[in-house]
Amino acid sequence: MSFMFNPYPYEDLSAINKPELDNETINSVSCGMTETITSIARLINEKLVQYEAAQGKSVEKCVLAIDGYPGVEFGLFIERLKEHIGRIGVKPDFTSFNMSSLFRESSVLEQELKEYLPEDREKDPVLLYGQLYEKGYEGLFDKEKLLGLEKVLENFKANGTKIFVVYGCGALTERLRSYYDISLYIDLIPLKAVLKARKENYKNLGDSHVRPLKEKLRRCYYVDFESALNLKKKLWKENSPDYYISGDGEDEIRGMPWSAFSRLMSSLVRYPFRCKPVYLEGIWGGTYIKRLRKLPEKMINCAWVFDLIPMEVSILVDTGKTTIDFPFYSFVLKEGERMLGSECIQKFNGYFPIRFNYDDTFHGSGNMSIQVHPDDRYIKENFHEHGRQDESYYVVATGHGAKTYIGFKKDADFGEFIDKIKESEKTYTEVEYDDYVNSVPS
Repeated sequence: MSFMFNPYPYEDLSAINKPELDNETINSVSCGMTETITSIARLINEKLVQYEAAQGKSVEKCVLAIDGYPGVEFGLFIERLKEHIGRIGVKPDFTSFNMSSLFRESSVLEQELKEYLPEDREKDPVLLYGQLYEKGYEGLFDKEKLLGLEKVLENFKANGTKIFVVYGCGALTERLRSYYDISLYIDLIPLKAVLKARKENYKNLGDSHVRPLKEKLRRCYYVDFESALNLKKKLWKENSPDYYISGDGEDEIRGMPWSAFSRLMSSLVRYPFRCKPVYLEGIWGGTYIKRLRKLPEKMINCAWVFDLIPMEVSILVDTGKTTIDFPFYSFVLKEGERMLGSECIQKFNGYFPIRFNYDDTFHGSGNMSIQVHPDDRYIKENFHEHGRQDESYYVVATGHGAKTYIGFKKDADFGEFIDKIKESEKTYTEVEYDDYVNSVPS
């Protein structure tokens, strides 16, 4: 289960990776919205020239697909594409289709997803848990609407004379890929994706209304983000995109042909690498790492440092021309076998099975939460997760009287302990956990 419901909006740019890259890769990287859009417009123009050469006459017909991670501002990208595409001689007259109109009705999805997002306040009072959704975008789409888009695309391929752009989450779903002449994927680092999801106006896929924050983020983790990841796995495996874009803001966008992205990943995996950390405040957070890494003064504390939590971190690469910030998992999907070995990839179904982070309670306001981690069978049956969480702790620094909690005391009454915790949730009374939980001096 992801902890990153509330990451601190700070980017630590100190973890820079510098793999050796060839000049072709370096020179193919575009920086910023204008340069990236211009590169894509050239791709469209090249496709039109190919059609013209094949048919012996000028043909303005090209189908472009733009997919991306939930949170990407597709509307902004389409707007900039319309503004810039005419600059290289391509007429800006094109039709666009937003994939968001294909999702099933919000009320229908609500019923469909209850199996994955149960509301059992007895077992899960804050509605934190669920099951990873395994049906992908096509499970969220209205079948008749999807069929309708296929007919529109078939008609355009036969009779169209414009540029047709299909954009939005799920645009590159398997049923539609054969219709496209050019396909793009806009990636978003997890930190940005969660910060966008936390915005008041953010809606989950297919929703007609904005959900309460915790409900919205639970839906993101188990359904929205998981559907995007399932599609990315297929696209990366098939090397389907023609063009890869990282980031979605005016200045932060970096783009490159898929072939350049592949070469960059292939070079990066040959080196030791470090991910870009993500920092989180917490009710028990301390001050040690905040001082050590010179984090913003405005941070109340630093409870967690995600140095390598696979689905939450990104990886910065210095190309010599610019710096690119990729989701770490996009790297894993591309080079997982070379990174982990085929046996590990098969065992965990492509999941990166190692997590590494710092927990800081140094001069903090309390102890970490009491945790019980399930075994393989339980976590797979109940959450559809890929593996259990086994933990080893290394104590780096301690204050006076520090101790480490591990396991129950031999004479602990488990049932009594659980009853007191449940009562505490209702009455907010303190639980004397030292009577039950074992501890040793650190």
